[in-house]
Amino acid sequence: MLRLSVLQSFASLWLLPRLAAFKQARPDLDVEIETSAELIDLTGDRYDAAIRFGTGRWPGLAADRLFRNQVFPVAAPSLLRAGRPIAPTALDRAVLFDIVQAPDLWSQYLRGVGLPGYRPRRRRSFDNAQVMYEAVANGLGIALGADELVGGQLAAGRLIKPFRNDPVPLRQSYYLVYRKERRERPA
Repeated sequence: MLRLSVLQSFASLWLLPRLAAFKQARPDLDVEIETSAELIDLTGDRYDAAIRFGTGRWPGLAADRLFRNQVFPVAAPSLLRAGRPIAPTALDRAVLFDIVQAPDLWSQYLRGVGLPGYRPRRRRSFDNAQVMYEAVANGLGIALGADELVGGQLAAGRLIKPFRNDPVPLRQSYYLVYRKERRERPA
């Protein structure tokens, strides 16, 4: 049994779509997932590991990066046309969405595309990425996405990449986090 604590939005957008393939590869391993927005304490025996968003440094814990987080703006097809270079005028017409737990993602992105001094006129914060992307798909604003999280919605045409700029790597990423002494423990 592998017991994981995972952010609800990450479980829905990334983990659950991959769980069936994992279970085929490891039919001997049962995975129990509990979703929570709270950073849980891994010092007890309730969880074997957690998936967290951050820089990979948690005192007393080991952290294995799941993927390199590279982001780009996403919007509804009805909000913006795809294929233009990013410009403050296009951003000024929309509400920029971000995540409460990581309010600096837009500043990292804007610095990465050469707009370090740009300050958004309108912002709205969400505590759940899945809800944020649903708001984006309904034409309510622009958010930053990564292929790992929004690839399905891009393929389905619910979201588009409105700007042709390259993705920007973030300082933060998603990590499998666990107590160091559990690294060698068989799952």
